Amino acid sequence: MKPRSSHSAFTLIELLTVIAIIAILAAILIPVVGKVRESAHETTCLNNLRQIGTALGLYQSEHKGAFPAAVEDWNNTEDKGIWFMQLEAYGTPFKSTRDLGDMRNQDWWYCPACRDTQEQKGWGQPDYGANKNIFVERATTDGTPAGAASGIGLKKPINIINTAQTIAVMETGGAGNPFLNNTSGSINPGNFVNQPIPESASDTKNGGIAFRHPPSSGATCNMLFADLHVESVSRDDARLQTREGREKMMSITQ
Repeated sequence: MKPRSSHSAFTLIELLTVIAIIAILAAILIPVVGKVRESAHETTCLNNLRQIGTALGLYQSEHKGAFPAAVEDWNNTEDKGIWFMQLEAYGTPFKSTRDLGDMRNQDWWYCPACRDTQEQKGWGQPDYGANKNIFVERATTDGTPAGAASGIGLKKPINIINTAQTIAVMETGGAGNPFLNNTSGSINPGNFVNQPIPESASDTKNGGIAFRHPPSSGATCNMLFADLHVESVSRDDARLQTREGREKMMSITQ
């Protein structure tokens, strides 16, 4: 007779041991993976701003050193529109359908850590706002006054006292759809200067500073300065702690 074949199987103790080991490994790895993802989000966001800064530099090289207008010739046939639309030819295109801006698959305008107003992502809301002391208004969204005829000169780095300390573009919270509420993708100076520093991006007032990195606590905000260098600025940064300090970061004359 052939001997009966024996089948090995886990005992209950062995099974519980394997489950315990898996649980321990998961407890170790999940936070690590989360931190790696958060770090990747911050790096991507910084690279977005570097790309925007490169586009601004190329724009300036063809426009006598000037920054784009916050809004330029809104109703003209060339459809220059708001500042980020004017960078289309310089590596950060913005596909506009006029009534609804289509920013899908244009990741340089998105911070991957942004969890606010997701439903507006396909409508034309960038996660970054421009300083309108630098990106000056040359046309309102109803089309007047328009262009150089407005008599408002564009700003150049030579007009800015401290380019390395003056914000040009930064992460903003809930700026809204520029095609619907005419915020034109801008920083709200009142919210940035006068409001207390928010505890997190979700506490950010419309068009104000957004601390998104890491998303769990929001301790830093990425900023592109007027000299086109990029910084990850901590909520504890000395420049942000007083109204005067924040005002200097927005002003071109201090």
